[in-house]
Amino acid sequence: MTNNLRLWHRLMFVLLVHSGVVLGSELWPRINGGQSQCYPVQTKDKVSGAKGLLCLRLPWQDPKTLTVDIHIGSAGWELNDVFVWLGSNETDLPYDVEDAWATANFDEFTYTHKRVRERKISIQTSLLNDMGFACPNRATEYFAAVFATVKSIDGRKSEALEIVKSPTESMSDAANLLPYTISCQRFSRSQIMPRPVQSINGQSTSAHRRQLQDCPAYPSNTVFNLTEAEMSKVSYAIKLNMLVTRSEAGLMSKVRKEQKDNYELFNGWCDLNDQALVAKPKDEAVCYACFMGTNGLNPLDGIQNLILSSSLIGDCMVRNGYTDAYNTSYRDDLRCKIDECVQSCDDGLCPLVLSGHSQGGAAAIAAAIDLRHYRPTTITFGSPRPFMVTDDAPCTDLNAEQHYRFINTDANNYDSVPYGTLSGSSNFGQVFLLDDTNWPIGYPGFNADQTRDPQSSALHDRGQYEDKILAIMDRGCFPVPAAPWGQGHYCHYDDECFGNCIANTCRDEANY
Repeated sequence: MTNNLRLWHRLMFVLLVHSGVVLGSELWPRINGGQSQCYPVQTKDKVSGAKGLLCLRLPWQDPKTLTVDIHIGSAGWELNDVFVWLGSNETDLPYDVEDAWATANFDEFTYTHKRVRERKISIQTSLLNDMGFACPNRATEYFAAVFATVKSIDGRKSEALEIVKSPTESMSDAANLLPYTISCQRFSRSQIMPRPVQSINGQSTSAHRRQLQDCPAYPSNTVFNLTEAEMSKVSYAIKLNMLVTRSEAGLMSKVRKEQKDNYELFNGWCDLNDQALVAKPKDEAVCYACFMGTNGLNPLDGIQNLILSSSLIGDCMVRNGYTDAYNTSYRDDLRCKIDECVQSCDDGLCPLVLSGHSQGGAAAIAAAIDLRHYRPTTITFGSPRPFMVTDDAPCTDLNAEQHYRFINTDANNYDSVPYGTLSGSSNFGQVFLLDDTNWPIGYPGFNADQTRDPQSSALHDRGQYEDKILAIMDRGCFPVPAAPWGQGHYCHYDDECFGNCIANTCRDEANY
């Protein structure tokens, strides 16, 4: 009897292990394999109209609820009417949003309409109750149709938002029709729930003593969730920016010899004013190209930042000082090595990350336009504004939704370089404001390029950017939320707050 009982216990153990119970794993629904699906939105008036971001996501803290987030990043505008249709049959969804009431069969799909006067909204839909999806269902393709209008704060203007799709997506698709897939993936609860925070002590990043604590609560108004994989790219980018900086690491010929054995691929170039490198880490199938910022050892290099003339790259008018930082004597060799690196992954093209600090960030943006066929992610730290936007050069060739613009702040100032460049210039992308805690990372909005004062050149130090990024990685809490700051946080502008900025402090509507 005892032997039979032991045999039974062993059999149950095997069954439990294979079912994931002993291992503590569960099947959880994920959208698009775990990535949020985000699109820029804008009105037809691209100059004085509204811009923002639309995201479909399954929040980590509530992965059984599909969330549709819309956030307007332009000052002076608020959401007005928001319509969301969700269905599994695209033919039932309204293709023409202006004629949606006449073309849609409302009995066939989940439908939500909200009238708001806010700059942000989250619409939640239960996967089980409203869409009939529950794990272990097979991967299922769904479709969403979203139509929203915005109204100016003074009430004088009302416009419809248009969803901006990437050039690779079919233009025959309805402009408002968004396909997505929900599947089941096995995760342990420790992967789903926030990971323990690692509090930081000691004097330097490399000498931190860590003590596990609970991660901070996730803000309810999170716009972005930066995954561990995305933050790993940011971390690699800022460290490689140190290696490409001549005043910190030395000439590239020296750096190349020192680093060639530390990476699967490592190449670098230099001329009188500029340096660049291409690297592929041994532990990550990602290609990085980094560009040096203004060479502090060569006063003539600073003149590049003051050149007023501009020229076209794609349909983007880029200031010549920054195109010069990319169109160097070694540019052709650089591009060849990027091609070689991107094609080195066995399972397809390696993802490409372009990065730079200061002037190097503007050079990385120029490269992102030139290399747009690779759909790179661009990560910049304190980049100046490189564009001179005109009606003839609207700059749609930059994949702005994949441009992560990190800007350093403290309670009193902003990094001066992103906002202190010559008038008439501009920049595009997802704006992330770094503070002392970076939970959440500040997010004033997509293309939130208004000049922010007061400014300090001391906050432009590359080392400060690196310390803050590495502190996020050391904390070990992923995904990292990006959102407008909550109640009590310092601020100077309303778009930095979940609420309003009153007397340099975020007030009222915070909900943490």
